[in-house]
Amino acid sequence: MLVVTAEKRPENPQNVPSSLSYRNDADNSLIDLQRGIFDVDSTIWSQELRLQSPETAERFQWILGGYLQSRSFNIDPAATETTPTGTAVLRLPTG
Repeated sequence: MLVVTAEKRPENPQNVPSSLSYRNDADNSLIDLQRGIFDVDSTIWSQELRLQSPETAERFQWILGGYLQSRSFNIDPAATETTPTGTAVLRLPTG
């Protein structure tokens, strides 16, 4: 008997890379002066293969299988933005 299982995650049924954009404190100060903007694209792919002896086997039953998972993460530090407070404190030109 040959069983092949492929799983598509419910949150990503078309196996399209998922995307996430987040911002964090870029200046590491107590005042919110600058923020880092990061874009993260990720893809997770998995495959399972199982070989099994026939159900009618009387003396010797066996099962053999394997599992493979592949992950891909791309992190793009897209930009750094300066907040209005940062513009004023750092005396940066506006506009």
